[in-house]
Amino acid sequence: MTMHHLRMAKQTVSRPQSSELVFASCTWPPRAWAGQDGYSEIIVTTFDGPGRSEVSDADEADYIRAPCQRVELTYDFGSQGVYKFLHPFVATVGTVTSEDHPGQQWHGAKLTQYPGRNEIVYLRNDDEGLVSATCRA
Repeated sequence: MTMHHLRMAKQTVSRPQSSELVFASCTWPPRAWAGQDGYSEIIVTTFDGPGRSEVSDADEADYIRAPCQRVELTYDFGSQGVYKFLHPFVATVGTVTSEDHPGQQWHGAKLTQYPGRNEIVYLRNDDEGLVSATCRA
């Protein structure tokens, strides 16, 4: 934890210079997807989505890079005084999914950029925010 500048075994770090949100984790013994010291990170970068407005539920696209194949994602919703804790869901690397059917393959308009081989893309409106990302075996 000290080597990676973590105060806790699981910590969320914002990297404003790169617009990344990092879900860092240090576990012992190391999981299969972690480094030899038990450290791993899931990196989230948000881009414009294929939807033109918030109503499309796809005006934002979270590109989630993970060292594992399955990631549990938890989003929260907040808008105009309404706040909801949304149910976590599991997504598989290589999947493009959306808030309308979390975890299921999305079939819609073209993305603004191609996902990487180690990424999950989650399409959402800007009233949702990612609060947790955890590798799952």
